[in-house]
Amino acid sequence: MRVYFFNPNNDSGQDWGHGIVVSTQGSGERFGEGSLPFEDFAARLYLFHDDGLTPLPTVPVPDNQIVSIATKGRKSWAAGRGDL
Repeated sequence: MRVYFFNPNNDSGQDWGHGIVVSTQGSGERFGEGSLPFEDFAARLYLFHDDGLTPLPTVPVPDNQIVSIATKGRKSWAAGRGDL
């Protein structure tokens, strides 16, 4: 699964560290979009806001992806910030 997001400058090759590089073409992106695999994007989320009043369907995330996301976070922005 990939996450597509607005990339207004069409900045190709953004290196987010530890081998995470934003794709701007070749993975289904439209003009002005960037994308990453879900776990790479999730590993770089620092804070996520949700409207708790609107119920959303849930999609199970495999345990190995959760471990990978947490590991990538600990190696970057979450280094030294305690347990995830």
